[in-house]
Parts: sequence; structure tokens; C-alpha cells
Amino acid sequence: MSPADAARDRVPPWLRLAAREYVRAFGPPGPGNPGGRDFLWLTALLGLVVMLAVTLIGVRGGLMDRFADSLLGKLESTGVPLWVMTNPERPGGFDAAARALFDDAAAGLGDLSLFPYHEIEPGDPLLRLPGAEGRGDGAAAPPLQGWAVSVDDPLWRWALDRAGAGAGAGAGVRDRAGDGAAPLPLIAVVNRAALGGLDLAAYRARLAAARPRAEVLDRALAALDRAEDGLGTPDHVAFDLRGPGGPALYPMRAVFVASLPALNRVAFLVARETYDALGRAGAYPALRYFPEGEGRAVARVRGLGFLDVIDRPPGAFAPAPDGRDAVDRLGDCLGTVPVRDGVDIQFSFAGPMPARPVRDCLARHGLADDPDLVLERVSGDALARGPDGGLVAPCGRLPPRELAPADRDACHAQGPRHPVAVPPAPAPVTANVYVPDRDRVLAARDRLQALRLDGKRVVYLNPLYQDALQRFAFLTRTLAWLQLPVLGLGTALVIVLLVIQISVVTGHRRRHYALLLTHGLRAREVGWLLQAETAMATLCGGAAGLAVAEAVKRALNRLFLSGDAGALARTELGLPAVTLVPPIGVGPALAVIVGVGALAAAVLALQAHRLPLGSKTTPTDLL
Repeated sequence: MSPADAARDRVPPWLRLAAREYVRAFGPPGPGNPGGRDFLWLTALLGLVVMLAVTLIGVRGGLMDRFADSLLGKLESTGVPLWVMTNPERPGGFDAAARALFDDAAAGLGDLSLFPYHEIEPGDPLLRLPGAEGRGDGAAAPPLQGWAVSVDDPLWRWALDRAGAGAGAGAGVRDRAGDGAAPLPLIAVVNRAALGGLDLAAYRARLAAARPRAEVLDRALAALDRAEDGLGTPDHVAFDLRGPGGPALYPMRAVFVASLPALNRVAFLVARETYDALGRAGAYPALRYFPEGEGRAVARVRGLGFLDVIDRPPGAFAPAPDGRDAVDRLGDCLGTVPVRDGVDIQFSFAGPMPARPVRDCLARHGLADDPDLVLERVSGDALARGPDGGLVAPCGRLPPRELAPADRDACHAQGPRHPVAVPPAPAPVTANVYVPDRDRVLAARDRLQALRLDGKRVVYLNPLYQDALQRFAFLTRTLAWLQLPVLGLGTALVIVLLVIQISVVTGHRRRHYALLLTHGLRAREVGWLLQAETAMATLCGGAAGLAVAEAVKRALNRLFLSGDAGALARTELGLPAVTLVPPIGVGPALAVIVGVGALAAAVLALQAHRLPLGSKTTPTDLL
């Protein structure tokens, strides 16, 4: 006996017959195929049931995700943000004590993460966007608000990652922020969807009036002129920052996004480290923080002049037809009036000016390489981020009484350039708590609201967010309530269809089963044969159903993304890759196949009892 024959003999006869009969159902009908294509239709029915079940499970999960995205916001790879604020009765904001309490509370809920931020109103004394107060023409758009978020904040990283992957003026800034190269980045993430209330006339007027005239501001004005609506796509957006000598206009590298995945309409993001540095420089006037250096020690121009120009021939500075020479026009560009004493020409400023716009003005009027040009410079201080996220600055720029004793001793020993921690800025009073799984949002809310410090609540949910969370809870609980009725009705329908189809299968084969009994097969083995054929139909139909479900999922997602809902998600909700039907995973898919197979086996057992196929069944009972 050959090994193949030996292996075949080890397979029970009823199982060989089941496989042969099941395969013949997919061939042409004939004398050797007593039931025709009955098992083909049973396989198709089971595959259709599996496909519908898997698709509906995916749609349910997709709807839950979309509810969370639209009502609460969603940041890819990070989770759902909970928008919280500290108790106004408890001073200190999100200080070290509040953060330690949060860490303890988050331990039982998985990977919750807290990222405080400052809200920037239109009249903020440290940083403001010109025109953010609103258009003033009766438009319904509210004033523009911004956030100062940490460079470690997932929202900041998300925006810069998108800029680095795609283009626009923001491309290339990703590696220049938050990685140590630029400790205090001068970057603004601009949300196009929230710029409807920007007073473009006021913004344009502020740029046009800026002195010294930086070339980058001219480019921003040109982009504004070319734009049909909004700011256009300049490589920089100008903000008024509080610096040495008072507020001044600074161009910040721009990263434009179609929208931000936040619940409220945030118009722009800036680095919280930069924002805090502006506040610390205002609190400690001796600290020379020049924002354009992004934390590095850079030099500014305190004044400039052309010395010993008395020997120059008349017309050396190329007078214009109106009698004003290049020096006068340079004064217009710098925003100051030249002082001529017959020997020298001097320009002075109210405070140190950034070197770049001064150089731009000199180059614009052909004076950058003038041999008699002398620049009076002043050096700024280097600032860095400390291990705890705070600022580090030269100790000699800070009041000794406000330094920690160890820092004071180190400063005395190593000199005024020794870096020490700057006394911290006031902690933010608002924060985002990211919950990685939407199913844990309500549990995270309850845990956060239960936090107490000195007998007082630590955090509250923003009222707008609390309302959205209640709506989300209502929708999720409504869907959860609907699951049981829908599952019950669906199961009943499947059972009815299986009873009909399996009755057809067994009815067509009664004579065949009687013949098998006469050939020595026992009644229970005929029952096993039927169960084996039904299991084969379940496995083949389930595999086909999963393949069709995947194709249906891809088609639905493609149609959804190309429709109005997908466009709204991309442009208004900050969700670039939103899907309607997400993958359900291997576990749920196998559970669906097993469940459908169990239903089919139960129906078949009932039908076998009605045939009948019992221990005392004879061939004549089946005829």
C-alpha cells in the first residue's frame, strides 16, 4: 500500500464523502451531484452574512470615531484631547503640585498625557497678531485667538510634521524646532480655517508701517497683494512681540495648515517656550533676549554711522531728483532721521534693532559695503530649555535674591555667564489631556474631575467642551442601546434564512442519505457528514465574505473621502485621512465567522433531528 493510500485510509469515510460532495456543488449538476448547487448557495449565504456583519461592525466603530472626532477633536497617533482648565480659586495653574497629582491619577488610565498651554487673546501684551481684533465691518467672525503650546506638545509636532511632509512655505521648519537646534523657535502655525475674522487692512497697514523695512516683510506684503482671499502663502507671518525697547514687529516662519484638530477655532500656534521667554525678558530688564536669535546669542544694531565723509565729493550719496540722497532714503527705511554734523553722519535708535532688517535697508540703498560705514552692536544672551522645560539664562542677568542658593554660589564661583534656571513664568491655567482611546474618554473625565488638592478641585472641563462631551456620551450610549435590538433582529433574520437554505439542502439529499445507510454508514456519521459540509461552507464563505468586506470598505472610504463629508473633515476639523469604515481586526473577524458557523451548526442539528437521523434510523425512514 502506498503512503498516499495509507493516509487516505486514515481519513474517515464520511469526511471523504463530505469533501467530495461539497466540491461537486461548485461543478456542473449531474447524476453524481444529487443536491445540485445547494452547498454553493449555502456558501454564498454564509459569505454574505459574514460580509454584512463585518462591514456593520466596522461602520459602527467608524461612526463612534467620527462622533469623537467631530465633537471632541482628534489628533492622529495621540488620541482625543480633553480641554481642561485649573480651578480659579486655586492659584498656581498647572504647577508642579498639580502635575504630580495628575500623574498619580493618570496611572490607572493608561497613557494619558498633560500638555498645558497659554491662551493668547488679541490684546495680549507679549504677542499679538495685527488685525486679530476683528474686521470691524459687522462680520460675524469673532476675534482671533491663539495658543502658546510647548514644542513637545503633540499638536505642535503634528503641524510641523505635516509641514515637513508637504510643502507650502512651512516645508523644512520641522527640523528647526523642538530638537535643540532652535531652543526658542520663532515659528507660527497658522490655521487657514480660522482666519475669516482677520482684519486684513489693519494687518497690511501694520506691515507697511514697520521700520526698519525688512525684505521678508516686503515679501509678505507681496503675497498679501497676490492673494485672492486671506494672507496668501507667505514664508513668514508678522507678529508684534514685546522686546527690548517695547513692542516691535517680528516676522515668524509660517506653517500653514487647512485646519487644526481642536474643538475651538484656534487661529495660530506659537511655541510656549518663546512666549514664556518674552514674559521673563519683560520681568527682568537686564536679560537681553532677542527673539530673532531663537534662543541663541545674536548681536543687534544700536546705531550706525558714516564717519569722516567730509572729504567725499558732492553727490557721493547719489541724490534723487527731489534733492534727497541715499542717506535720507536710508533714514526713511530705518525709521529714524540721520544727524549730519559736517564730518559724520549718525543714525540712532530708541532701542537695539535686529541686524537683518538693518542690513536689508543698507543693501536696498547700496550702502551695505560703504567703506565709511560703522555699526554699533550689542550682544544678546543665549537662552536654552532646561531639563524641566523651563528657561536657562546667564546668572548675571538675574537678581541674585531670586536665584536658588546653589545657583547663587555657582554664579559667584564661575562668573556672570554661568547658566542657571530662570525663575519660572506663571504656569498656564489651560491644558489638553490626551486620551489615546476614545472608549476611555468618559472614565478619564470622571477621574480628572475627582482630583483634589488642599481640599479644592484641581481642574474643570471647559464649559464648551463639557457640553460636547455630554453630546458624545449621549450618542455613544444611544448606539450601545441600539446594539442589542439590531443584533437580535439580525440574528433572527439569519436563522430564518439558514433554516430555509439548510432545509433545501437536506430535502434534496434524503434519498442519497438513505443510500449511504444501506452501504454501511451509520446515521450519526451521516450527521457528521452534514456538519462537515456546513463547516466547509462556513470557512469558504467566511473567507470570501472577508475579501468582499475589504473591497466594500475601501470603496466606501474612497467615496466618503471624495464627498462633502470628507472635504468638511479635512478643511474644518483638521482630519486629513478620515475614514468611515476602519479595519476591525483579526479577532472580531474570526469571532464573526465562528458565530455564523455556530448558528449554521445549530440549525443543521435541528434539521438532522427532523430528517430524522437518530440511532434507530433506517433507510426507509428517509424515503
